[in-house]
Amino acid sequence: MKKRLALTFLGGILSLCLGSGLVAHSIYSGEEEILSVKTGTSFGHCGGYCTQDFVITRDKIIYTQIANPIGGGQYPKGFQPVIKQEIPIKQEKWDDLLRVNAYKDFQKLPNTIGCPDCADGGAEWIEVNKASRFDCETPKRLYSKKVTFEYGKPLPANNAFAEKLRQLRVEIIKQYGKK
Repeated sequence: MKKRLALTFLGGILSLCLGSGLVAHSIYSGEEEILSVKTGTSFGHCGGYCTQDFVITRDKIIYTQIANPIGGGQYPKGFQPVIKQEIPIKQEKWDDLLRVNAYKDFQKLPNTIGCPDCADGGAEWIEVNKASRFDCETPKRLYSKKVTFEYGKPLPANNAFAEKLRQLRVEIIKQYGKK
């Protein structure tokens, strides 16, 4: 009797959630969900495409190259186009990336480490966007943590995550970067 009552109650909550547009599996999830990982590099005193930006989700990577507005090449000052490409990502690569992400350690890092892009040494950043678990009465809560640090330097915590992202960036730039 208790089991049937519990199932009826759960079914009522499930139908309420489905009716409100929430995804059914979210009711059972006790964990937080990583929605995207953003990473990139920039160099302040350079000509051409000096900023590389990557937005990584479970099904694609959006790779953007942004030029500093000092001109160069065939474009007059301030007129180099932004180059943006969508690249599919395999589920295994997304899972592998999340496996090395110890978000609790990453969350404890300061927002800025060292002196990013001082003396034109370049800057690197990692941003993790996640959603907390939710139920029918509580809307999904979104959280974001961004850490900016000196280009090529290790992170004091969770450096395996930074290295994995560097490898992915190099792989994408080799394959899709502007020639």
